[in-house]
Amino acid sequence: EGELKNFHAFLASVHFHQQEKAEPNATLSGFDIPEGWVQGEPNKFAFATFQIGGPDSGCRMAITRIGQRAFDVASNVTRWRDIAGLPSIKDPNALRESAKAAMSTIQIADTRNADLLAFDGDKKSVVVALVPRGEELWYFKLEGPRDEVTAQRGKFEAFLKSVRFTPAGQQ
Repeated sequence: EGELKNFHAFLASVHFHQQEKAEPNATLSGFDIPEGWVQGEPNKFAFATFQIGGPDSGCRMAITRIGQRAFDVASNVTRWRDIAGLPSIKDPNALRESAKAAMSTIQIADTRNADLLAFDGDKKSVVVALVPRGEELWYFKLEGPRDEVTAQRGKFEAFLKSVRFTPAGQQ
């Protein structure tokens, strides 16, 4: 009986820390479209698309949402480097260093930081902002001829700073 009393006292003394709630997923609820950008139709891969610089321009921007667990950084960095016309990198450590060298940070409208990666080839460029929200990752990809992407970079960053999210369930 004494041991049972001690056991109950032990159980009463145990306290579990409440786990911090995970951030909820969110819906992209707004953004300011820069002058000269024309919003296109979403497609099965992109939440939103934009044509930049007129119908003959090769410059465009797309917004994509994917589960963070499904997002493979190495394959996407390889793909973005390929789009920019940069040489392939097979060594994972060298690829990781390439991504680090291409990365900077930008603050978006809801005071979060987004990772910004820029890949500039001789003729083409790709700039990608990665914005994690809950279990999802939103990425914003500007791509096209290098001179056009360079000319649109300021508008792209202004666009990112205007992005607003609404937590899931509050739409």
